[in-house]
Amino acid sequence: MRTTRTVPHLMPRALLFLGGLLLATTALCRPATAQDMVQGIYSRTVKVHIRYAQAAEISEAFGGGVTGIGSPSGRPLSAPYSGSAANLLPDGIQSVTALVPDNSLIIRYDTDDALREIREIIRILDVKPHSVAIRAVATLTITDSAGRKQKLVLRAEGLATGERRLHLKTSAESDPKGAGLLPVICTSDADLAARPFGDYSLNVVSDWYIDIAWRTSGSTNSTKPIRLKNVYRTDTVVENGGTATVTRATLKIPSGTAELILQLTAQLATDLPDAAAPSTKPIKRVTKP
Repeated sequence: MRTTRTVPHLMPRALLFLGGLLLATTALCRPATAQDMVQGIYSRTVKVHIRYAQAAEISEAFGGGVTGIGSPSGRPLSAPYSGSAANLLPDGIQSVTALVPDNSLIIRYDTDDALREIREIIRILDVKPHSVAIRAVATLTITDSAGRKQKLVLRAEGLATGERRLHLKTSAESDPKGAGLLPVICTSDADLAARPFGDYSLNVVSDWYIDIAWRTSGSTNSTKPIRLKNVYRTDTVVENGGTATVTRATLKIPSGTAELILQLTAQLATDLPDAAAPSTKPIKRVTKP
């Protein structure tokens, strides 16, 4: 009869191995608890692309961070935002990070309900930016002592999209009916930003640099030109399709007076393609509905 000999020192090791295997199997098969969700043990990651808005700005609204090449507004890479709008972050979302190179969001979430909720908030925030057609006209009228008028008109127009500022430079035109001006320097340089209001009006903010120097007809090249140089900062409300006079300035000159008028015309153009050039036709006035 054969007897089996048991090695005593191997029994504890076998029991420990079987016990560890049983605990690991139980941990993998058990349902997730609320504590696991808080600790992010069962969190998942998804990438959401942003179409119109800046991903970094949406991440800021969620109290998230930004990573990638060239973070906006000089914020350090991978640094969290500290805005009060972090209350928008739904429960069950672990983190939101903006990826600058492809304008997307990296979202770590715990539940499908949390993911659906944050996707809906992103849909509300990711709206197509408004477009506003703006025309800027600077008119300089010279009136001599005999009451004769001469005009110099500087005009330009462009399309402002979203919160981006529009930079306009103009060309000079002489009034063919007057005696004519002899421009030496003609610069009208305007930085403009437009924002629509809910009452069908537009808020237009401008930093308008004017530098005009001229001689009157009959003067020689040795005559010192008359110069008007200034910066005009304006903030005005324009009815959609309407024109507003934002500055009117009068300058005394040896031969009479010089009057400068700065006017802005603004109209919503959200139906135009983003890359469309502004029309060269006069902007039509649109009445309120």
